Parts: sequence; C-alpha cells; structure tokens
Amino acid sequence: MLRTFRIHIAQGPEFNPRRRLLAKALQRLVQVLYVSQGNPMNVTKYHIMEILEPSLLLGLLSSFLGLSAAIRYGNANIFIGILSVAGVVLAQASANLIDDYIDYEDGIDRETIKTRFSGGSSLVAKGKVKSMSALFMGLACAVSAATIGAFVALSVPYVIPFIIMGAAIIVLYARYLTRIPFLAEPLVAVEFLFAAVGTFAVAHGSLAGTMHFLPIFVIGSMFGGIALLVNELPDRNVDRKYGRKTACIMLKTNGKMASYFLLWQMAIYAIAIASVASGVASAWFLALFALTPASYLVYRGMKEYRTPGSYERYMSIWAMSSVIFLSLMSAIYLFL
Repeated sequence: MLRTFRIHIAQGPEFNPRRRLLAKALQRLVQVLYVSQGNPMNVTKYHIMEILEPSLLLGLLSSFLGLSAAIRYGNANIFIGILSVAGVVLAQASANLIDDYIDYEDGIDRETIKTRFSGGSSLVAKGKVKSMSALFMGLACAVSAATIGAFVALSVPYVIPFIIMGAAIIVLYARYLTRIPFLAEPLVAVEFLFAAVGTFAVAHGSLAGTMHFLPIFVIGSMFGGIALLVNELPDRNVDRKYGRKTACIMLKTNGKMASYFLLWQMAIYAIAIASVASGVASAWFLALFALTPASYLVYRGMKEYRTPGSYERYMSIWAMSSVIFLSLMSAIYLFL
C-alpha cells in the first residue's frame, strides 16, 4: 500500500553519500505526491480535479476562437493550431496551479470561503492535494507549455513576444501584479487576448489578417477579465488583508463594483457596434446583445451582494455567458 510505502536508506559502507542523498530526495518526492491516506486512485482523482479549474475552459475557448478565425481566413495549419491550443491550456493550468500554491502558502486560501468560482483551491485547503503537489504540477504544465511554445516559435517567430509576455504574467501575477491598483482584471483580459491572437498567428502562419478579427478577440478577452471581476467579490476582505489591490478592493462598495462592471459592459457594446458599423465584423457579432439579460442579473447580484453562497449563482451566470459567447463566435467562423 502506498500509505505504508517507505524508502529504507541503507547505512552500510557500500551505500555512498551521493546515493543516500538521491534516496532521500526520492523519499521526499513520494511523500509529496502521495498525499492521500486512502486509496491511491483518490490521489489521481484529486489531482485531476485540481488541474481542471473552471477558468481553464475560458483559456481553451479563447484559443479555439483564434483557431476558428484562422480557419475562416484560410490557409490554416490545423495541426499546429491544435498544438497551440494545447499549449495555451497547459499554460493556463500552470498559472492556476502556481496561483493555488502561492495563495495557500501566503495564507490567503486558508481564510477564504470556498465556492465553485471563488476562494481558491478547496482541495489544497482541505489537504486533499498538498500545496507542493500543486506547485510541481504547475511547473510540469509550464515546462510542457514552454516545449510546445518553442516548437511553435520555430515555425512562427511572430508568437515569441506573446509567449514571453504570457510567461511573465504567469510568474508575476499572484504575488506581485495583483498589488498594482486596478491591474488584475485588464491583465487577465490581456492574457486571454494573447491566447486568441497567438493561436490565430500560429495557425495562419503570420499576423496578417489579425485586424479583421481583433474586435472579436478583444471582446472575448474582456469576458475573461470580467469573470475575474465578478468572482473576486466574495474574497474581497481576505484579499485586502493580504495587500491585494484589485478593482473589488479599490472600489470598496458593492454599488461602485456594479458600476465598474457596467462600464466594462458598455465598452463591449461600443466595440461591437463600431465593428459592425465599420464593416470589420459581420452582423452576427451583434448576437452578444442576447446576453444582456444575463449581464443585468449579474449587475443586480453584485450590487445586492450579501454572502458567497447566495452570490454563487451570479458567478455561474457570468461563466455560462462567457462560454456561450466564445462558443458562438467560434461556431459562426467555422460554419456560417
């Protein structure tokens, strides 16, 4: 059984110090990875659950939107495009896992109230997955994403700046960039924008044609930035205690937060109308106005926020709205 597994380090003269050090390191690795006191299969289940955070879906859909646009534009390399999507998903998973490690070690996730969309990792907080395991998985995802990025960059050097800036965001976000006032939400939006534009450039083989799809990419990324804005409300008091300066903390009141959310929405509508009016985007783009009732519900939920439990439905509404928009735009590019 894994729970009784031990590495016994021989003490005889034939066991040299280098081998003893290696054995100790291996023992430590086993202790970190096999954290469950039950069935080993539970460890695998918990680790997979830890990797598959809800925000991973937004990274996947943003990148797939870029691939769909490249297919619509023509001459797309499907294989390398799919490879780019995989790289984006791995990079997003890496960012999530490393954030979970940092937030737990800093003490933030030990105090937050957990919901499906906020409060950090409940699996790490409950000890189902140790923080060091989250870090190791995050680093493994980062190495895999970097390997794919290096392969892709050999074919399309244009994406190198996107890879470098994306890596910088992953490394610096949780501990440093969230302490700059009002930066967290736009930064997340930029990260999703990189995913869409980068995948488009990789699949198409160049940045030519990017401007034709840029409004859609920008709005899709803004949905991701707003998701962070919506989801950080239940964590406001704990985040403030630990020195973060997200919009939720800087604006202080629920009413101001709701107004800030409304400002992002107005920007989205303005970009959509201008893009269609100028002929840059098709009239199908205006389908996003069908999500206005959902936006209004989230606005009211933010303004009347009381508890994380009662607010969870509004986080779910915005998550579903983001998925619907990104999926709809991809479907339009592929089939209409």
